[in-house]
Amino acid sequence: MTVGILVFEVPALYPLAYIFTIFVAFQGVAIFVLFVPLAEPVRDAYFKWWKEYVAKYNQHQIENGIKVKPLAIIIIIRRIIASYS
Repeated sequence: MTVGILVFEVPALYPLAYIFTIFVAFQGVAIFVLFVPLAEPVRDAYFKWWKEYVAKYNQHQIENGIKVKPLAIIIIIRRIIASYS
């Protein structure tokens, strides 16, 4: 097991290798969060998709005679979408 030049099959340094691996994984998550969901075009496209999804879901329930009772989270998301529209 090697991590750069830090670990050369020395069992005492295995925890360092695991810590390094975890930090590298979180670096990828941080880059994803900063460049995908926080990017305005991506966020706008997601809100547009979500609005269409909720409309289709509600229409399906109305067509099948099911009472439409949106969950609290859907109400919150609708308010967020409305604030961006």
